[in-house]
Amino acid sequence: MTAVANGVVSRPAKFKIQNEVAPILNLVFELDKGGVSELSWKNSCNSSQGCELKDCIDASVTHQDIIYSEMNCFLTGCTTDMTECDT
Repeated sequence: MTAVANGVVSRPAKFKIQNEVAPILNLVFELDKGGVSELSWKNSCNSSQGCELKDCIDASVTHQDIIYSEMNCFLTGCTTDMTECDT
């Protein structure tokens, strides 16, 4: 998934891996003179996201030959019947 704001495009971020879904992804907007100059994904798996260590999955992506490492909190076993998973 990528984000777009004011013509600025973020690098991709993984929010779903097979049947596991990340309920929280952190997108940081950098502003310059009131306009969006950069969009950055800042994802780390920690207790403030309601995660346990077993829920933390390496969701690294390669974008324009650069590897972006991040750890996302994923809910496991999401199906279309589960209301807490928006798949």
